[in-house]
Amino acid sequence: MEIDILRGELERLFSLEEMGTLSKMVLGLTPDEIGGDTATASFARALVERSRADDSLDALADAVVALRGEVDPKVREATVHGFPVADELPAGAKLGDFTITRKIGEGPLAHTYQARRGEADVVLRVLRSEVSHDVRRVRRYLTQARLVASIAHPSLPSGAFAEIVEGRPVLGYTFFEAQPLGARVGRSGPMHLNEARPLLKSRPV
Repeated sequence: MEIDILRGELERLFSLEEMGTLSKMVLGLTPDEIGGDTATASFARALVERSRADDSLDALADAVVALRGEVDPKVREATVHGFPVADELPAGAKLGDFTITRKIGEGPLAHTYQARRGEADVVLRVLRSEVSHDVRRVRRYLTQARLVASIAHPSLPSGAFAEIVEGRPVLGYTFFEAQPLGARVGRSGPMHLNEARPLLKSRPV
């Protein structure tokens, strides 16, 4: 909603030439590099979408508020709290050479998907944007994932990898059909020690 308001305010408050100046100020890009420069509405849309892709929406809103005092209060509020980030990737979305098949789950750090890379099905964990901004945290996260990937063990997934794809930290491994232990316990109740012992023994040390 706030993004739509920002786009509308760009159309209302700025001429096409002025938005071209904004694109240089915020993104360092010429109008030709932004695209959609034949009409005010199309350029406003292209500028907002490019700012969203470059994680520069907050900076764009800062510039709009600084240059136009009569801006919509919701845009001014966004400069304080930031724009909500749409982190989830829908089925069919592309991320580098990955194609998202479906969402598997999510946690405080990442969204988890089944994805396709070439001919291989993989599990792909994509870090949330708010986590990705913490460079030190991302480096530790990727390093730990690469260390795990270097260990060969029957209880660890195969084909593990950790990398940066289109600016987003991801890790993954070869997809395999399985169910969480919590689902098994929730369906059948607590496991008997004799049933749990093989699982405990198979854990990597």
